[in-house]
Amino acid sequence: MHSAPVYAAVWGEVTKSKLFNDYEWTVKVDPHTVFLPWRLRTVVNSFDDSLTQTENGVYLRNCNKHLALPIEVVSRKAMQIYSKRCLGWHKS
Repeated sequence: MHSAPVYAAVWGEVTKSKLFNDYEWTVKVDPHTVFLPWRLRTVVNSFDDSLTQTENGVYLRNCNKHLALPIEVVSRKAMQIYSKRCLGWHKS
């Protein structure tokens, strides 16, 4: 079970660090999750750069029913949008 405050704090630190700007994709993987990077690489390499840079970027979901997923994959553009919104929330 995910703890919302911990989850928010971690994503808050990720957005504040701005390290995501150095990478095409940001991947969050829960510790209990089996992660196969080579499988993910195949998926993200299938995206055209112009698609990942659309207005809101790309957020890959592996399930439609849960908000906090064991694996979350977010394009650079989507992280930039999320970061602006997240940092705005922290200022209120």
